[in-house]
Amino acid sequence: ETTAMSDDEMMLNFVVPNKPKDAPNTNAGTKRKQRPTPNEKLPDNKKRKSNPPKKQNPRSRSDPASTNKPKPNLPSRTPSKPGSNVRGRLSKDLALGQQSKQDIEEKTKEIFEESSSGFEAINQRMKDNLKQHLNITRPTKVQLKSLPHILAREDVLMKSKTGSGKTLAYLLPCLHLLQEKRTKRSDGTYVIIIAPTRELALQITEVATVLLRQFPWIVFGSLMGGESKKREKSRIRKGLSVVVATPGRLLDHLQNTASFQVSLVEWMVLDEADRLLDLGFEFALKKIISILDERKNDSVKRQNLLISATLEGRIKKLASVSLRSPVFINLAGDSVPVKVVGKHISFEDEEEQQAIAKFEDGIEELPEEDENFQVPKHLLQSYTLVETKQKLISLVTFLRLQSFSSPDTCKILVFVLTTDIVEFLYSLFQYANFENVDEDGDSFVEEMFGVPLFKLHGNMSQAHRTSMFTRYRASNNGILFCTDVAARGLDVPDIKWIVQYDAPTETKEYVHRIGRTARFTGQGKSIIFLTSSEKGYVRHLAEHQLDVKEIHLESLLNTLQIPNTPGKKRLPPQIRLQDFLEDKVTKNKKLFDMASSAFRSYTRGYATYPKGLKFIFHVKSLHLGHVAKMFALAEPPSKLTNVKHMPKHPKKQRRLDVDDDEKPKPKKQTRPPTAQQRIMSEFSAG
Repeated sequence: ETTAMSDDEMMLNFVVPNKPKDAPNTNAGTKRKQRPTPNEKLPDNKKRKSNPPKKQNPRSRSDPASTNKPKPNLPSRTPSKPGSNVRGRLSKDLALGQQSKQDIEEKTKEIFEESSSGFEAINQRMKDNLKQHLNITRPTKVQLKSLPHILAREDVLMKSKTGSGKTLAYLLPCLHLLQEKRTKRSDGTYVIIIAPTRELALQITEVATVLLRQFPWIVFGSLMGGESKKREKSRIRKGLSVVVATPGRLLDHLQNTASFQVSLVEWMVLDEADRLLDLGFEFALKKIISILDERKNDSVKRQNLLISATLEGRIKKLASVSLRSPVFINLAGDSVPVKVVGKHISFEDEEEQQAIAKFEDGIEELPEEDENFQVPKHLLQSYTLVETKQKLISLVTFLRLQSFSSPDTCKILVFVLTTDIVEFLYSLFQYANFENVDEDGDSFVEEMFGVPLFKLHGNMSQAHRTSMFTRYRASNNGILFCTDVAARGLDVPDIKWIVQYDAPTETKEYVHRIGRTARFTGQGKSIIFLTSSEKGYVRHLAEHQLDVKEIHLESLLNTLQIPNTPGKKRLPPQIRLQDFLEDKVTKNKKLFDMASSAFRSYTRGYATYPKGLKFIFHVKSLHLGHVAKMFALAEPPSKLTNVKHMPKHPKKQRRLDVDDDEKPKPKKQTRPPTAQQRIMSEFSAG
């Protein structure tokens, strides 16, 4: 047995299974050789060949004999340069992919309580639904702390890290109390849950639907921007006991839908309150609270719950407006009573008051709350340093490695800076497929990644957004390109990798991004692509107690395998891949326009990093020629942005326009004729 410490070990870093010693030869007796993987290095005297999809082995994937076959191990390769230090680096990287059973047990204890005693007060049918449909038998720690206070009808200010079960922490007690009332649809709404994004609202709806099985008298509905107002008004008119809504659409119905009865609302939940404020909903939230207070029945006492992953100054001010004598629930410490004095909120515990919520004249004097962040311990964080001009091909190499090494379970989230970049990457990888030839001479198309591709951003229509998110969530594999709209609250099962192609503009967004994986007791990994000028971001994360390990991808680029292009066989594979992508973009006008828009939006977005990160992400540090390579653009950036080189002395030369020849030339301005000129004849000799 020979196991070379080379690129195979790089793949082990990304959890590629090893082949057993006694594994049978899966190609024995077959006519064709097995299709090589994208990173497999072939002998120089052989042309790369693969089986076309139309001539696959008749034994299908559903055949038991096929599913039981062990996966062949990728053949070992040697480093491109003898004596290179790849061996030592990759051995160091291997530690990232290893977790012991003891580690997993410790992570389980960190999130879940050992017994199921916390659910004793909850309706038995709801507990049966939890066990049968969500496979939940015991509460998380945040649920155990919050349930008694919410069941006691106290206002609650809850702070807990992502993936700790905050949604069930408020849904379970609220719906339990509601089912005891035996409500009618004609009564109107009893519970209002406000979420920052449509995807989170849909997710809450799904969980509530599971809990409310066997409770047909409780009607659940959602109100979201992008949906038909007419249909929503029809549902409101019939009666909705529980409403989950985005702030803008909820405020719209409160102001314009006369049949919306909210006089009996007994529970109001602000989920992901920090994100609600980040998206600019502060005015809408205060207006909603004001309307609910005005229309409230005098006999009704409304319970308010505010859920947030952070506790910055704006959150505390919102809590002062919406909560009355709340209890502060913090996963990192004990539950603390809170008192509200006028417009100020403070904690009865002296240490908590000094450390978390000290107000004077309504202005917070403490530093920002996000000095330290909590992430699951079973989440493995990593970064890689790449050159700006190689950032795109590094992303392609990484995604191809993951998708072809485990195609059935490859589920990845790729976060980028702007919506235009999402559209470009999604369209590029849908269009840029390799044309290959098998050993019989038949041509076939090889997909870039071999798994479904998805996209998600705020500029998509509601129907398209809902369809795309639902399909990705239900899929066993796939790559989702998205903006930070998918960074908060979304619970997508079995995500293996979080890839941050661009660094987030705020540190807390980094935490929320990586929080989409390793939820509850599951394992997950994250990687962020940084350029040499952005290396200081690693130190910035370390200052916030975020431990990020380095992974080296440069050796992987040297072994990248793509079909040969005529006249470019001797070029390094990364150059051939870059040329291939640039050729695809250049020949497709629509794709070229999308790449140009993505380039412009990236440079604009790069200028939006806050002052505290400007020393790392400064627009002047960008090499625009290299940035163009990130979007497979061969043209100079000046041509893309329609910026012409201005002359040194613009007053002495006329300005050059792109379509100068097509514009009608303005009439020459002349001075009024003098008296002598007016009396002169055209026939005059003078």
